[in-house]
Amino acid sequence: MVKDTLATNHRLIVMTLPLPEKSNGAEIYKLACAGKLISFEETLDGRFLISLSGIMRCRLLDTIEEKGGYRRMKVDFTDYLGDMRPNDTKIERNGFFKILRSYFDMKGLSADWKAIEKCEDEKLITTLAMLCPFSDAEKQTLMEANGLNERAKLMKVILEMSIFGSGDQNVKKH
Repeated sequence: MVKDTLATNHRLIVMTLPLPEKSNGAEIYKLACAGKLISFEETLDGRFLISLSGIMRCRLLDTIEEKGGYRRMKVDFTDYLGDMRPNDTKIERNGFFKILRSYFDMKGLSADWKAIEKCEDEKLITTLAMLCPFSDAEKQTLMEANGLNERAKLMKVILEMSIFGSGDQNVKKH
């Protein structure tokens, strides 16, 4: 798949997750994300370590004949063209960072808080969605959110649910 992708001009790979109730991975979520292959390294045993930069979401339509041992799909980007536009929305940071700090403390995660607080909103939420130890279903829910504000609000709820579920009494419940 990586070799085939490198042979194209666009270098796009579409990624999705298996549905949680299906153990064999045959059934997948129909909302996916296209990412541009921005770097790669081939290992001595023939595998590839790759980095993708998310471009935009897409809807998976039909399966195309398998090639090279990987699944191929027809995709539709129409409903997600807005993902390509710059976003000037601002999230409510004070309450968000308070919950995020509690979550990191609960999970035993360290962070450079000065760098996090300087990070622009969209990059912050996207990076946290990738790096936080959320379940696949939680990550899928975040990807399906329409817009930065909805994604940030959902992430805050996920963080709160995780904290409250752990019994952290330092966070005010509402």
